[in-house]
Amino acid sequence: MEWTPDAIKAEVDYRQKALLRDAAAHRLHASRQGGTWWSKLRDRSSAARNGHGDII
Repeated sequence: MEWTPDAIKAEVDYRQKALLRDAAAHRLHASRQGGTWWSKLRDRSSAARNGHGDII
């Protein structure tokens, strides 16, 4: 199969739409679960501080 410029553009557009759709679904799922992995990590590390800036 030979890739024409139109076929390459169509493939890139298809994959980009699929990635955007997957990202939107992940954000929806994360918001229902109480936040993203980053916000969970941030909240956990700030709760574990002992008042001196050290993580215990």
